Amino acid sequence: MSALPRPPLLGAAVAVGLVLAGCGSGPATASKSPAVPVQARQIAGLGPVLTTAAGFTLYVYAPDRQRTVTCTGECASDWPPLTAAPGARPQPGPGINPKLLGSVADPAGGRVITYNHWPLYRDRDDTIAGEINGQAQSDDGGRWYTIAPTGRPVTRPVAIP
Repeated sequence: MSALPRPPLLGAAVAVGLVLAGCGSGPATASKSPAVPVQARQIAGLGPVLTTAAGFTLYVYAPDRQRTVTCTGECASDWPPLTAAPGARPQPGPGINPKLLGSVADPAGGRVITYNHWPLYRDRDDTIAGEINGQAQSDDGGRWYTIAPTGRPVTRPVAIP
C-alpha cells in the first residue's frame, strides 16, 4: 500500500486556513479604524493653517468657544463640519499635534473632529484646495477663522483676490 504524498495535503490545509482567515474570524483580519486625516498647509497672508487631506481649509466658529458644536441646521449646510464615521479617529499629518486632535458629539448625530477642543468646519464657498473665502467672515451668527497648528484661531483678515 503506498502512502499519499504529504505536500498536497499540507497545501490543502494551508489553503483552507487562508480561506478561513479571510472570512473575518479572528484577529488575523482585524482592520484599523478608518482615519480622518488633518494636516497643515501654508496659506499666503496667514501662515500654516489646518486643512483636510485634500487641502481644503478648516475653520473654527467663534460661538463654539472650544466646547461644543453650535453650528447646526442651515449653518451646517453653509459650513459643513468635519465629521468622523463610527470608529474613525482623527489622524495627524506633519506639523499637527496629535494631543490637540479629538472629537465632540454632533447634535445632528455622530462626531465632529476637533483641534484644541475647537470643532472643525469647511466653508462651502471654498471650492478648490487652499481657498480661504471664510477667513474672518461674519456669517450664521458668528465669526469664522482658520486655525493654526498651534491650536489657536487665526483672527486676522486677509484680502481675497
